[in-house]
Amino acid sequence: MGLYWAPVLIIMALIFIGSTRVFSSDNTSHWLVPILQSVFPDAGLQTLSFMVWTIRKCAHVVEYAILTILTWRALWFGPSRRPAIWSPVHAWWAFAIATLYGASDEFHQTFVPSRMGSVTDIVADAMGSLIALAIIYGFCRMRSGKDRELTISSPGNI
Repeated sequence: MGLYWAPVLIIMALIFIGSTRVFSSDNTSHWLVPILQSVFPDAGLQTLSFMVWTIRKCAHVVEYAILTILTWRALWFGPSRRPAIWSPVHAWWAFAIATLYGASDEFHQTFVPSRMGSVTDIVADAMGSLIALAIIYGFCRMRSGKDRELTISSPGNI
């Protein structure tokens, strides 16, 4: 069990560390805004602020997509080592774990100076989870189609 859940716990720890004061918008803007200004020299302060906000929301989407993929993997490929077939039950649990962890992370941020919890961030987390599940679903459909093609075209079936 531990082998499959270790990556989940690692990404959860990284998300938790990212929720500290060090990665607050105030601290990351000090280095992110100059980078954006060098790439977009004509951008005004309002545009740069929107870019920073967008990058931060995209980070939420990516973090929780990764968490969902790793959670789904741990649930599905655990001790039984099942093939990659879509499972709505595992998808639901992966979504629930990722989204609830996102909500708990936002709650945690309410206790961190220079941070605040945000419903918008929870929505971004849930969107990342749903995007990941759509990718997993597509991968499972693609893989199950290839398995059928291999079964049909194998010489032993002719």
